Amino acid sequence: TATTGTAFSLTANSLTSGKGLVITSTSPQTGGNLLEVRNDSLAAYNGTLINLSASGDNVNNVGTMLGIYNLGGNSKMQSFYVQNSQTAGPTNGLVRFNFTGVRTANSGFQIDDGATTASTMQINSNSLTTGTGLALSANGLTTGTALSVSSSSTAATYSGDLVKFENTGNSANVTGSALKVGITGASAAGTALNVTNAGTGLSLRVNDDGTYTDPTPFVVDSSGKVGIGTTLPGSKLEVSGGVAVTGKSGLISTPYQLVAPKGILYGGSTSAAPASIGTT
Repeated sequence: TATTGTAFSLTANSLTSGKGLVITSTSPQTGGNLLEVRNDSLAAYNGTLINLSASGDNVNNVGTMLGIYNLGGNSKMQSFYVQNSQTAGPTNGLVRFNFTGVRTANSGFQIDDGATTASTMQINSNSLTTGTGLALSANGLTTGTALSVSSSSTAATYSGDLVKFENTGNSANVTGSALKVGITGASAAGTALNVTNAGTGLSLRVNDDGTYTDPTPFVVDSSGKVGIGTTLPGSKLEVSGGVAVTGKSGLISTPYQLVAPKGILYGGSTSAAPASIGTT
């Protein structure tokens, strides 16, 4: 019934290589949660449901603030589950990790999961309207990386997606963006989107038929060749289909005539006809 205090507090200031709290179960249970933390109060709640804090200022702090391990090979149990039934929600966050000391290795939050087909971590915000589902701030960043997603998989059948942003809402009301990338600082000199490709596949592919397998997409291959309407550009720029150039102001301001060999501009046509640029 506490209102302003702490319901459960665990302090282990002399801990070296041990664990402050361990919860284990070898039971072959088919349901239930090993640890469940809930806030079902309807009263105004401005606290933090779970607050993990490590303030030890020592370079030897190389441990993990929270480690979640699901070692059951056939287990269908959720590794970490937090539920909040409040409409407004806590103002300080449902779960909070506070690490104010020096940390040079390991993670503040780490999940090790042996799952092969299930989700390691899932966030559901199905009631979200104008808020933010996941926010990451790194205002002190210099040469580091705020978010890193990597895979060293060399599986022969690897055809998955390292990161996938997809909006499946089938409605004309969906006018937002699936992904936005931008630099909004007027004086910033960085690159909004930087893509590199040391392999042989495409560096960029834009499909326009609602699938991921459009046979006539816009592509940039690994050597920098641009293809429009083709996935195999043979030149720096190859366009499969017609090209329209409008407007007379700019680079082409007066009529010019371009004479090319048969088949180059007419896609195999046997008629010898020059192409005019800047005139009808």
